[in-house]
Amino acid sequence: MKHFFDKGYKVLLVTDKRGNNFLNKYSKFKSFVLTTGTPTNKNIIKKILSLFVIFYSLLKSAAILRKEKADLIIGFGGYVSFPISIISKFFNLPLVLYENNLILGRTNKYLLPYAKKILLAKIIKENFPEKYKGKICEVGPILNKNIINCSNFKKNNNKENFSILILGGSQGAEIFGKVVPSVIKMIKNEGYAIEINQQCIKNQKGSIIDYYNKNNIKN
Repeated sequence: MKHFFDKGYKVLLVTDKRGNNFLNKYSKFKSFVLTTGTPTNKNIIKKILSLFVIFYSLLKSAAILRKEKADLIIGFGGYVSFPISIISKFFNLPLVLYENNLILGRTNKYLLPYAKKILLAKIIKENFPEKYKGKICEVGPILNKNIINCSNFKKNNNKENFSILILGGSQGAEIFGKVVPSVIKMIKNEGYAIEINQQCIKNQKGSIIDYYNKNNIKN
């Protein structure tokens, strides 16, 4: 956002409550909050409720576009980007997608037919629809300048001090909570004094902490 803002463009952000919290120190950016979700992996009642929430977010997205008169929509994946991206087609607005992962996300995969271009952090070699490969443009990761200009990482072979940070999914990936702890234990058994900081979903937190404590892994 700051990149485009500094170049003189009017930039609007459509996000959820969590994303909007990060804008507190960027008061010059205008934002809109959508409440949305996914009907997948839910029971029938929650599926129906999710569909109503999505329908409402589509109506709100239409109101935002009608009021703000946007010229271009950029979707960064995630459920919150779906309503504004799909509604953009009813306003004949060009849609550009960005995918930061090596596996195409569900939202971006669904939106591919409607996108002018899809920007990739790195070329996706598997399970990318062949008929949409002409839309690909590899641009690399989108990072803050403070991260880009950070000094190069120096390899540390000191087994007495080894720290690992695990991030996965917008709120932590469930599969990481199942697989990663045993892998960390294997690394510890190789003689590394590990400190682990792991993002996880709420209902896994207790069992993951217990596992690390039981195996004397600092966390």
